[in-house]
Amino acid sequence: LVYHFVCDLCDADYVSYTPRHLFQRVAEHKNLAIGKHFDEVHGLRDCLNESHFKIHFKCQSKFDCLMFEMLYIKKCKPNLNV
Repeated sequence: LVYHFVCDLCDADYVSYTPRHLFQRVAEHKNLAIGKHFDEVHGLRDCLNESHFKIHFKCQSKFDCLMFEMLYIKKCKPNLNV
């Protein structure tokens, strides 16, 4: 699935895809760019949860995921994607 994270405390956002369940990916993000954002910018730890994420597209193949991820990144221009 292709998903979009939006910080509810500022305008930071992130777009990506995962072949796994969203809750698994959210747990991984706690130690990556999104978790670091909450910690470094807002001084908060462990406040990341699934409500910060919106599913844009459920993919049928990896190619679909990569294509829709690229389109959403181009459209949204997320500032946490490096």
